[in-house]
Amino acid sequence: MDSTPSVQNTPGKNGFRLDPGCKMKLKSEFDSVKNGGRRITAQYFIMLVSGGVFGTSLKCGIICSRKFDKRAVKRNRARRLLWEAFRLTGTEIPPCGIILIPRRGILKVKMQDVKAAFADALKKAGVTRTL
Repeated sequence: MDSTPSVQNTPGKNGFRLDPGCKMKLKSEFDSVKNGGRRITAQYFIMLVSGGVFGTSLKCGIICSRKFDKRAVKRNRARRLLWEAFRLTGTEIPPCGIILIPRRGILKVKMQDVKAAFADALKKAGVTRTL
């Protein structure tokens, strides 16, 4: 079996959860996408996409600092919305590195709006694949 992390929309070992290997954790991973990535500005977030940095794996990271909002509850909601949009559209994304930076407008919208904006940003970046 392939050991690369995958995003799945069918119940598996972790249920409907993201594979833990899909999350960026190291500063070097974030830096490689920041330095070599393409910047796409969407209505509710900024997306940095860098293809081929992680080989055959898909990795995503979210940057949401106190500059976004002082209250942790609001920062966590923005993170949850972005992670869910990534999880739901993950099967359409080829292996690449993605960094998401939420904008304040994300706190006023529902999940469906964020998912639609995420899909549009992926098309704009040119990283979607047809199934």
